[in-house]
Amino acid sequence: MSIYKKLNKYTFLLLTVFILTSCYSEENWLTDNLEETGRSYPNIADINILNNQDQYLEGDVIEIDVSFWSEDPVNEIKLFHILENEDGDEIVGRTEVLSVSYSEANFSSETQTDHVVLDYEVPQISEDPTIITFIVEVENENGLTENNTESKNPTIRNIQVTAVP
Repeated sequence: MSIYKKLNKYTFLLLTVFILTSCYSEENWLTDNLEETGRSYPNIADINILNNQDQYLEGDVIEIDVSFWSEDPVNEIKLFHILENEDGDEIVGRTEVLSVSYSEANFSSETQTDHVVLDYEVPQISEDPTIITFIVEVENENGLTENNTESKNPTIRNIQVTAVP
């Protein structure tokens, strides 16, 4: 048997195997088990206190700048607070103190995010000093929310300030 006949035989065999295996489609768990709903969560990009200081007095206004974005329409931005004493004992639990409509936000072409400044007035303080923890929550029209304490963004942190009477 000549070398050409052997090469033709192997070439035919390889070509047949290639054709048969190219028709095989491997199972893909994700495409088989996920359904796209068209709903997405909002994302908090950054939170800063614009007028940051060591302590705040009753009645002071704290300006909290929130940067966020969402693929779905945003409904509102909410601000909650938790008041604790120095020992970490809760004085007032999680309470909504402010809610603003998305229409109050401004788009920043520099960061490609929406921004809103939340003006929080320090309430009457009964214990000296009082730690105020802020929770900012962005809510989409589809009902999905994200807040800074549960954010998947590792740069977002809890925002706390100290208030004195």
